[in-house]
Amino acid sequence: MRYVVKLTFSGPISIGTGDVTHGDGFHGIVHSDTLFSAIANEWARTCEDEVPLEGLVERLNGPSPPFRISSALPFFGSDYYLPTPLGTTAIYREKLRDIPFLDLFDFMELAAGNEELLRKKRISNPLEWVISPFTAPRVAIDRFTTATNIYQTSGYRLNPGGGLYFILEINDDAIWKTLSLCIRLLGETGLGGERSVGYGRFTAEFVEADQLPGWHDLLNQSVEGSGCWYSLSLCCPRDHNEARLALSYNLLIRKGWIFSYSSLKQMKRRQCRVFGEGSIFRSNLKGFVADVTPKDFAAEHRIYRYGAVTLLRL
Repeated sequence: MRYVVKLTFSGPISIGTGDVTHGDGFHGIVHSDTLFSAIANEWARTCEDEVPLEGLVERLNGPSPPFRISSALPFFGSDYYLPTPLGTTAIYREKLRDIPFLDLFDFMELAAGNEELLRKKRISNPLEWVISPFTAPRVAIDRFTTATNIYQTSGYRLNPGGGLYFILEINDDAIWKTLSLCIRLLGETGLGGERSVGYGRFTAEFVEADQLPGWHDLLNQSVEGSGCWYSLSLCCPRDHNEARLALSYNLLIRKGWIFSYSSLKQMKRRQCRVFGEGSIFRSNLKGFVADVTPKDFAAEHRIYRYGAVTLLRL
C-alpha cells in the first residue's frame, strides 16, 4: 500500500538543507534522511521495546524492506510538485534548469516525452506561492545579570493551502500502526529546528495514493521495456555497482550534529555523499541505510543516515 502523507503546518518551519550549492536555507524539500531521523527518534522514544530500531534498520537494508519513504515535497491545494528531473535534454537546458519543481501533470507530460506541449506552457517556480521567508525579533536574557540582547531569527511559513507531502510505501502491514503513530507524534514534537518555540508542528493526513488523480498512473507504470528511473528521495548507493547506474544527478554532502533523545552527548555524525532528488538512473536500485556513527559516540548507540531510495519509472 502506498500513501501520500500530507503535512499541514500550524506555524513556521526552520530546516537547514546542507546544500552548499544553493545555500543552507529551506528550498521546499525536507530530505528523506532528515525525515527518517525525526521519525526514528520518535520510534526510539516510544516503540524501542516493541521493535528495536537496529532491527528495523537491518530489515530496511534487507531484501524485503518493511517500508520506504520519499523526501517531503511541496503541495498547494490539490496540486502536488515533484523535483524537476535532472538532465541534459534541450528542454531542460532551455526552460527547466531554473525550475526546481514541476506540477504532477507537467511531470507526467515530460515523462511521456511531450516536450512541445511544455515549451508552449508558462511554467513558474511554485515556491513563489507555497512558502514565505520571514525574520522575527528575539531577545536573549543573561541569567546572571538579566542584561538583554535583541537579535533576529529567520524561518519560513507555508502559505494557507500549502504544505509538504511525502510518499510512504508500506510493505509490511504489521508495522503500519506503529509507523503512523510515530509520524503523528512527530507532528506534535515538531520537524526541524526551533522546536522549543513551536516551529515545525504539523497535522498528518494519510491518503491512499490510488485515490488521488494522477498518482495511481504515475506509481503503477509498467516496469517492462526501455526507460530509466527517477528518484523522489536521496540515494546512498550500496556499492560501486549501484553508483555506476547514475545517468544524470547532483551529489550532496550530508553531515551535521547528532540529535538524540537517548543521549546528551553532542557530536557531529560522519559525512557521506548521496545522490539528490531528481537524479536519473539507468535501472532499478535499492540504496542503503548507512551507519554514520562517530567512533567516540559508539558507546551511546548507533547513528544512521537513511539512503534507501524511492524511485519512479520514467
